[in-house]
Amino acid sequence: MGSNTTIQLYGFSCFDQINDEAIVKKFLEKYSGEGTVCGVEIGQSRAHNAAHANVHFTDFASAEKILSMANDRELWYGNSCLKAWELNRENVSKPKAVLWNMDQNIIMYFGCQVLKEMFSVLWKTKNVSMKFRTRLRKMSLYFYFVYSSVEYKLELSHKSIWQIELHRPLGQTTMFLVLQLLGAPRIYKREESVLNNFKDRSGSSWIRDVDFTESGCIGQSSAICLEIPTTAHLPNLRNNFIYYKEDEIQFLLKKVSPFSSNSYLVPMVLPPEEINLPYKILFKINSLVQQGCLPGETLGLEFFQLVDPSRIKIEYIESALDKLFQRKECCYEPLKWLTKQYKKYKKSGWIPKLHLDKDVVYLHQVQITPTKVYFTGPEPEGKLCNSVLCNYPNDIENFLRVTFVDEDFDKMHWNDFSTSPSSSNEKKCTRVYDRILIILREGIVIGDKKFEFLGFSSSEKHDMSALMFASREGLSAEDIKNWMLGVLLTK
Repeated sequence: MGSNTTIQLYGFSCFDQINDEAIVKKFLEKYSGEGTVCGVEIGQSRAHNAAHANVHFTDFASAEKILSMANDRELWYGNSCLKAWELNRENVSKPKAVLWNMDQNIIMYFGCQVLKEMFSVLWKTKNVSMKFRTRLRKMSLYFYFVYSSVEYKLELSHKSIWQIELHRPLGQTTMFLVLQLLGAPRIYKREESVLNNFKDRSGSSWIRDVDFTESGCIGQSSAICLEIPTTAHLPNLRNNFIYYKEDEIQFLLKKVSPFSSNSYLVPMVLPPEEINLPYKILFKINSLVQQGCLPGETLGLEFFQLVDPSRIKIEYIESALDKLFQRKECCYEPLKWLTKQYKKYKKSGWIPKLHLDKDVVYLHQVQITPTKVYFTGPEPEGKLCNSVLCNYPNDIENFLRVTFVDEDFDKMHWNDFSTSPSSSNEKKCTRVYDRILIILREGIVIGDKKFEFLGFSSSEKHDMSALMFASREGLSAEDIKNWMLGVLLTK
């Protein structure tokens, strides 16, 4: 077979025989030797329920051993006589190696870590199965569970994790693996069609979904806590993730209520009614919460008083909030930290300032994923080339750049918006698609500003980006739309 190490096995009677890559790996290594299979990818023919498996071996001899057994009709899986053929490298992508599996013994908590020894729980689910994989040294975690009679799969890529902590409290029968997040997991639910009834495929058997929890608890969370029996064997996370810590401190879980002021675009926070914050201050605070720099559920009246320009110099507030973005860890005690920072400013009399290019337009931006919202900026929009911005230069703060992206900020794909054709040969829109339409139709409210969709150019549509405008006295979003239409008609 030359120097190829990849083959395809086929002849499995149905997916029920091989609903887990680890099962296929264990079966083949009985003949090829332990540790010789480095990856398995399961698939199925749409014409019937027959299954196949693409298998990567660590060496040529092991692949040739299995290929030879299949050709000699010596490779039997139950009552199925398996056949095999060699796959060309250009015709198959390397499967993801399954490094660790754990079934039905994990409790998964979504929430926020408010202290080093305490985790606030917004939502939890039991009987979770977990898989840990790497491909080209990139780690991914997969979680499987059933909730409200629906089967879900959550996929968390290495790009969405910034730190992992393993807490092993002395004298306890469980340990806690805390994943500090930069982004939310991709959510999939089992497609109703029975064409692809197998466990670990993100093709037609799984369809993209949005946050299914009440009040968007997954989207409000900045961390995931996994409660795992101490008897479980964990993978070597230290070798696969640079920001990894272990300790033996007591670790507490505390049930809390959702904190987001908006249950659809989460997480978002608002100050108490008696405090009126400027738009740009409120925008920065929400950005800090959304990026895990501030624990949203702990921000009460005292915090908002410390960021109120009627009490504290606005220069102090803006500089301190900007500095919070530079911290490598969440600020668990923002009241103490802000007070200390203000004292430094007052004592030194010097406040760091950002110097922006006067020839560049800077816009506040909102990135929206299937489960979360992120405020960023102001970011450079570019030279004054956008005709809308050029015509309304004094209203820049009332414009908002909105972009729809995936959970790890990658570009979304069209198959995220529709299901695969069913037996009736019809496609259905996913709830991810519905979410985008609702946001474009309803707009986005931030404090006292309601941003409305203005439209987009062909390039903006390709980038899934759009401009929104918050109406003010004397100028509405409808006025700008009419101006845009007039410009279009005169071309």
